[in-house]
Amino acid sequence: MGMQRQRSEFYARYRILYPRSECNRAHLRWFHALQKAAEAALDQAEAQYRATVITAFQNVADALRALQSDARAVKAARRAEDTAKASLDIVQKQLNAGQVNQLAVLNAQQTYLTASVIRVQTEANRLSDTAALFMALGGGWPAACTTPAIRVPVAR
Repeated sequence: MGMQRQRSEFYARYRILYPRSECNRAHLRWFHALQKAAEAALDQAEAQYRATVITAFQNVADALRALQSDARAVKAARRAEDTAKASLDIVQKQLNAGQVNQLAVLNAQQTYLTASVIRVQTEANRLSDTAALFMALGGGWPAACTTPAIRVPVAR
């Protein structure tokens, strides 16, 4: 309604300035076509803006879901690593007591080291998804940021 009112006000002003004639009617049609083109361009820009905003929100939501999944994966990997370490400790004690041979110890070490590698990989995935979240939120990293707290590893 507001655009229609503005258009009729424009025509009224134009007609006051320029009395009726064929030339002025042609100008009015030309101005009307220009206005329609401008309105179409505005509608297109609005649609592109909406699509961009929706995509940005979707990227943030995807990054947050990935971080939630990564948190569960890191927790499970830490639990598996701790369990493998406990198993290795038990097998080493059994070796010292003469109850198992060296092959059992090597198998337990292999299981523990595999669990450690998997934990490191899951933590790397989590850090990668954290960086993806920063990017989805529209940011890079400020060059002037020298806060040492960012670089301190989190204790388990």
